[in-house]
Amino acid sequence: MKALPTVMTVCVLITLLVLFALTLFSLDSMFYAGYHNGKQLRDDLNSAFVYYCNDSSFNSSHSDTVVTRRLYADRPTSDFRIEVQPWGLYERVGVSFGNDTRSTRLLGRVQDAPHEAALWLCSHEVALSLAGATQVIGTVYLPFDGINYMEVEGRPFSGETLHKADTRLSDEQLPAADSTAIARMDRILEASVHDRLTLSADQPCHDTIIAARTVIVEEGFVGTLQIVASDTVIISEHAHLRYPSGVYLKNEKVKPYLQLGAHSSLEGYAILFDGSEEIPSSGLDVQCNYSQNDSALFRGLLYVDGIADVRGTLQGGIYLKECYYLPPDGIYAGTIHDALITRDSTLAYPLLLKECEYRRREIKTLRKQQE
Repeated sequence: MKALPTVMTVCVLITLLVLFALTLFSLDSMFYAGYHNGKQLRDDLNSAFVYYCNDSSFNSSHSDTVVTRRLYADRPTSDFRIEVQPWGLYERVGVSFGNDTRSTRLLGRVQDAPHEAALWLCSHEVALSLAGATQVIGTVYLPFDGINYMEVEGRPFSGETLHKADTRLSDEQLPAADSTAIARMDRILEASVHDRLTLSADQPCHDTIIAARTVIVEEGFVGTLQIVASDTVIISEHAHLRYPSGVYLKNEKVKPYLQLGAHSSLEGYAILFDGSEEIPSSGLDVQCNYSQNDSALFRGLLYVDGIADVRGTLQGGIYLKECYYLPPDGIYAGTIHDALITRDSTLAYPLLLKECEYRRREIKTLRKQQE
């Protein structure tokens, strides 16, 4: 009888150990199932975005759209809901599975323009002249009159000459912009109530769209935003608009103007439409629409339906109606001076130009999925 309590104690301990082992196994199975389900949901979210980026049947780049699709025909739980909204010249795309799992991401286009040019200069009665240390890497669309390599201010050309295989003939007009995209940006501009906005270094902006007549980005500013303006945008020295940012400028009466100051950067797009009736390319006073300092960086789609004075580093696709080199004491028509222009096909480009491929490219996640 004295051994009975000991036996009972041992039996209880064994029972507790068995229950503990079963509990651990159950918890392990639950955690594994939770991890597997979470991973499956993440994979399904990513697959849904890949589906949208490559399936042109969505065809929803210009309107708010909500669509329901199924990833896998034999799995009803793979039904997802996708909502597409324009976000400036990009797209904000939300994917949801059920009520609990959602991801919202910013997308652009794989293709900037059908030509995928490093440099496009409209064909007028002026040849393209390269001066200084200018180098263009990628396909170049030239005016009918071809290309010159010229000495400027006593300094001979020291850049790289173009290979014939990399040159094409441009047209008299820039690649056409989509009228729906333009109308959408114009509505943003028309809704603006601001005359002049100043962005200072102590007021960072992220994933924002602002509209005003004039925008001054002060020295030291760093942010990601799209600026829609009707007059002037100044990006001051050491100010940086990080990818994916953009500037859209349009005016039918006065010359819109965008300036990139010394050691500044703009990554995303710069779109300028000069609809004024002034004659821009004659006489001794040439007013340009786009001016870039020789220490500045532009990366993305540069589309100037006007006059551009491009210097420094430019990466992406550069489309210019006219180009001038405008030093303080001279005017050089059709000239690009001390610029490094490189084609970049890794970016997500804005949804602006017509006849591009449908394919999208993911830029960033705006809101993380919930599990």
